[in-house]
Amino acid sequence: MFKMHHLKVPFKKTLCLLFFYLFFLGTFAPQKLFSQELKGLALSDATTAFLKKAGFSSTKVPLSSALFTDFPYNITLDFPAGEKSDWTIFFMAPQEDAYENRFFIIELINYFNAASFPYNIKVVLTAGDRQNIAGNEKMSGSEVFCKSVEGIQNAAAFVLSFDARHKSHVIPGSGGKISPFYYCRLLCDSLERNSCPYSISGGIFLSLYSKNLLRNDSALSSFLSRELPAIALRLLKSDEEERSQLNSIKDFFSSIDIQKADEWSQHYIPFKIFSKRHWLEEKNIIYSIMVFIALTMFILADFAFIFRRRTKRLVVIKRRALRSNYLILLTALVVALSFYLGQGAARLFQSAGVRNPMILFVIKLAPAFFIVSTIYPLELGRHSHLSTYHYEYILSISAILNIFIFSLFDISLFYLFAIEYLILALSRAFKSRLSIFIFIALFITPYLPILYTILIFADGQTIYKLIFCGFW
Repeated sequence: MFKMHHLKVPFKKTLCLLFFYLFFLGTFAPQKLFSQELKGLALSDATTAFLKKAGFSSTKVPLSSALFTDFPYNITLDFPAGEKSDWTIFFMAPQEDAYENRFFIIELINYFNAASFPYNIKVVLTAGDRQNIAGNEKMSGSEVFCKSVEGIQNAAAFVLSFDARHKSHVIPGSGGKISPFYYCRLLCDSLERNSCPYSISGGIFLSLYSKNLLRNDSALSSFLSRELPAIALRLLKSDEEERSQLNSIKDFFSSIDIQKADEWSQHYIPFKIFSKRHWLEEKNIIYSIMVFIALTMFILADFAFIFRRRTKRLVVIKRRALRSNYLILLTALVVALSFYLGQGAARLFQSAGVRNPMILFVIKLAPAFFIVSTIYPLELGRHSHLSTYHYEYILSISAILNIFIFSLFDISLFYLFAIEYLILALSRAFKSRLSIFIFIALFITPYLPILYTILIFADGQTIYKLIFCGFW
């Protein structure tokens, strides 16, 4: 028969365990649960209290009129630069995250206080950013703070939160704007140097942020919409990654170069090859487009000559023309070598007492004109049965390459060399000696404005850099 006393011991043990669990939960665990219940003014006061306990005096910035004494407030701390600086970097985090991760935040604040940066740091712990009340965005702490600094110069922001779900991630855009390339790459490099796992929101299609097609971050939007450079980082709460996360943020702030801090390039593409992240910057994208167009035009120019009317004699000429393509590369190598030799000649004249940068620049260029003018015709002379077709082919291909090579140096030079190509194309219809001289004069004409600009407005130190710039 079943005995009741067999239930007494397990029941007692169960009661003891339950009591112990409730005691432990009430003594040690409630801190985080309680912090989640804190909101409004109570949360602001609790955040101020733990900052004061850590030895930091903070400033209260009300979200509304001072008449409402029971309203939450932003909390700010200021850390001046090691030397006087006009630049300020804002470190922003919601008070909910700051309170729940106060040991993390205190370590960062201690770092800001102890380190000597070439810029000022303002820590801003915002109230009301997690209220999620539709139509009340203007009362969020981040929006109120950003409105107070609207129009400020020489400032940027780092927005931190702890609400990542699966992996920490960098947010490089929000509210129809994209974060500057400089800050995005700097933050990603810092995370990688400290072995902190992360992803970039938006992947390689960051341009979708400018179309408002990707998820927004309200705090980041508040900065970017006011043309203030900013980047956001959402961290995954993880004890294993906490040290690398802290070191990454410290690395980011210590790596900021004030000379580059106002760069605002927003067209860039991050991508990975064999787990290593690479970046296509705005200039790289333009270069890629120009190279692609150059190759396309090169092929079209070849086709324009290859697919002319076919005769037995013309087929032979075409083959010779195609085999003469090496002359273009040879000319480029000769020009590069002659510029190098011209640099040596310019240095000799400088040692002899010539100081005018324009004269030295002409001395550097002179050997290139002399060598190319001598070698190029001699090389062409090696080919028998030269024809007008042959010259037209070489000149056309060279002109097209010049358009895109010099456009990569400066996009505005595209128009100059495009005009040169049009003059060349027009000159094919004229064969008389007089027309040749006229077109030679026309070839020189587009260069006159740029020569005038260099002669009148060029900076002497810049010209010196062009003269003595090494082989490359």
